[in-house]
Amino acid sequence: MGFDVKITTRISILDLFAPYTCRGCGCLGELLCERCKKYIISPEKREFVYAVGRREGVLMQLTEDYKYKSIRRTAEVLAELIDEVLPDNLGSEVIIVPLPTIGRHIRERGFDHTLYLAKKLAKRRGWKVSGNLRRINKTVQVGQDAKTRAAQAERAYEFVGEIEAGKTYLLLDDVWTTGSTMRVAKKLLEKNGASQVVGAVICVGLLNN
Repeated sequence: MGFDVKITTRISILDLFAPYTCRGCGCLGELLCERCKKYIISPEKREFVYAVGRREGVLMQLTEDYKYKSIRRTAEVLAELIDEVLPDNLGSEVIIVPLPTIGRHIRERGFDHTLYLAKKLAKRRGWKVSGNLRRINKTVQVGQDAKTRAAQAERAYEFVGEIEAGKTYLLLDDVWTTGSTMRVAKKLLEKNGASQVVGAVICVGLLNN
């Protein structure tokens, strides 16, 4: 006769036999230890978007562990890092809008990594998550030049649902490269009634990186 094992039990067993190591110093037990967290945060600001730091070193490794290796526990660490760089004056009436991921990538990774990260951040701050943006094409930005990225971004999303008056909207994505997608997303929200729109990303990357 079979039985179900709680996911927390499975995680504990995995940690026992294959513990995580800190991406910064290599110590066992955590993806990023408390000491290394202090050194990884180097806040960047691009227009209306806040970032933990540049896409390099440990921050790049954490981002790629999460985005390409689907290590979901990394979302907890990344949400904490983003939380640290967001200004305190956003208030409690904030709605997070994750930039939608194309369906093929969701299937490859087994989950929508931006939505999952948004939920972790929302839980930390007591905010809401809303799907006010819908992906309407399958274009991929990676590897494209700035002009192509801008053209693709203009056709990438459509607005759905309604804007809640008086709320701050926080757009969330993983990496800021040229900013094309964030600008288009901000324009869509504002066009449909959002009065205050800011953004957050894990890191800022160069176009050729």
